[in-house]
Amino acid sequence: MFLQLFKVWIGVFSVSFLFLPILLVLDWRKRGTAEGFSSVVLIIPMIIQAFWLRLGWMTNDTTQILINSMNVSVLSCYIAAYAYYQPKRRHLKAAGNAKLWCFDWTTTKNDIFCSM
Repeated sequence: MFLQLFKVWIGVFSVSFLFLPILLVLDWRKRGTAEGFSSVVLIIPMIIQAFWLRLGWMTNDTTQILINSMNVSVLSCYIAAYAYYQPKRRHLKAAGNAKLWCFDWTTTKNDIFCSM
């Protein structure tokens, strides 16, 4: 009983923090640009969520898989919004590489280590 309650609390806690960057996207929309903003704030959480998603797959924990799949997908949308509002396209190469690396790392289930 306590474990189920803890899983629900963790899920609500994680998802609630997931929607904080929407304020950044609204600011970018108002200004028309994401100039002066670093994409690291969006990329690092996505990489961390990809690690947790991989752990959920390895332990077959449906709660972790559900929460972290949603987190990775929403963070990908934030990175796409950053790419849309970013006027300097040279900054997008690092964001794209990190996004592809996360996807490659989470989809290779055969080994424990990251495939680069």
